[in-house]
Amino acid sequence: MKLFRYSSKDSYLILYTLVTLSIPIAIALLDIDFVTMLMCIPLYSLIVLNGQNSALHYHTHWPTFVDRKHNEVYEIVATMAYLLPQQWWKYAHLLHHKHNNDPANSQGECKDPTSIFYYSRGGKPRNFWK
Repeated sequence: MKLFRYSSKDSYLILYTLVTLSIPIAIALLDIDFVTMLMCIPLYSLIVLNGQNSALHYHTHWPTFVDRKHNEVYEIVATMAYLLPQQWWKYAHLLHHKHNNDPANSQGECKDPTSIFYYSRGGKPRNFWK
């Protein structure tokens, strides 16, 4: 019976998700002091962000498992690991693809929530820092 829908290499993304989920659990169980925990936050943030943009992104476009139930369990685990509900991610991400960088309306709003024109004025892309 085939477990992965496309490739067994998808197991690397599953492993990455499980490692990411285990980090806050390990910090809690190891009773790490406050200063050390604060030093871990930037690295942990990068790990989570990378997981959102790799594992969640990949799973949104190509479901990881053949079985729907396995995909649902993975989505629950990924939601906990990446601190972002999988269904919200999927909704926002697919909206982005559907309306990729659409121009802003008269109120400065776009259908693509990540559009570079969101809240822009005069049809110019908004500043990166905004």
